[in-house]
Amino acid sequence: PPPPPPPPTDPADEMPPGPDYEVERIGSDDYYLKNHEFSTWLKGTHGKHFTELMAEDARMLFEEFKEQWNAGKLPLKLYKGITVHGLR
Repeated sequence: PPPPPPPPTDPADEMPPGPDYEVERIGSDDYYLKNHEFSTWLKGTHGKHFTELMAEDARMLFEEFKEQWNAGKLPLKLYKGITVHGLR
């Protein structure tokens, strides 16, 4: 049987967090730790799959992701966390 459909998402999860949300800052060394969130952002922002990129290109794009993450500009769903199976 096919897998169940993903749960409905809250529209607020697609917006950046508000000014009262405390963003846990990340660094370049969080490349592997935040891979699911990075991959989700990469697909949504650049239309690319992580596996399509050369390592150097992925690292450069992670720097862009990191800057946006630390500025609190990404969708709230990414800050909540992404698992292999979807949202946490």
